[in-house]
Amino acid sequence: MDPNDYYQSLILQGYLPQQAEQYTAQQYPGFSIQSNMSNPPQANTEAQIEAEVARRVSERMSVMSTQATTPQQYIIGSAQSAVQPVYVVPNQKKIFIAPWVGIGLIVFMMLMPFVQITIEGEQIGDSTSGFGIIGEMIESAAESDGSSGDGGGLDVDDFPEEWIFFGIATLMLMFSPFVYLLFAAVSTVMLILKKHTVAIGVMHLVFFGVFLICSLIGTVNELGLTISVHSNLAGWGFFGAGLAGILLCIKA
Repeated sequence: MDPNDYYQSLILQGYLPQQAEQYTAQQYPGFSIQSNMSNPPQANTEAQIEAEVARRVSERMSVMSTQATTPQQYIIGSAQSAVQPVYVVPNQKKIFIAPWVGIGLIVFMMLMPFVQITIEGEQIGDSTSGFGIIGEMIESAAESDGSSGDGGGLDVDDFPEEWIFFGIATLMLMFSPFVYLLFAAVSTVMLILKKHTVAIGVMHLVFFGVFLICSLIGTVNELGLTISVHSNLAGWGFFGAGLAGILLCIKA
């Protein structure tokens, strides 16, 4: 490669004329732009060189703008080395670990006691897991003949307010296994579709919070005993599954 070709190659790589002349002079002592222009077959005017450099810089900027999402690092070595792009592999889309843990915790807690009757700290009878409640309710629905009766003239106004909320909290406890499993199933589908489960987690926690509010309002005093659904009926599996909704809201 003669000096002229070497000089032109540096110009095409994006070097300024002064830089190209300096690097070429290091490799081919005595080289200068003036001496290069004295060779008619390969002569280039200063204006032509600057126009070529401007065109090359414009093309390079256009390419870099289209690759803005791909981090690059350019290393300029010695005069012999060309500009070499170093491509950094972009980070893959994150997998939300916390919601998956929350779904697993909900399913695991379904095996734990959801209904556990306790009076003054003493457990009465056997506890029932979340899956056990689902099985019993399905079995009861299958054995039912579908008749609901006339209700016997029952009037809700005849009951004190705390007993009404006690009944609401009890119903929420009995249906909680269905609700929690539904939220877990929807969350699984959303995570598979690469969507976060914060909305489902909020609904999960709202259900749990409404239960606690109804249970607190529905605390009754009978026969010298203070009874509530959250302290005398709900098992620790119910609370574990309810608090698992926090993990569905975490983007981690």
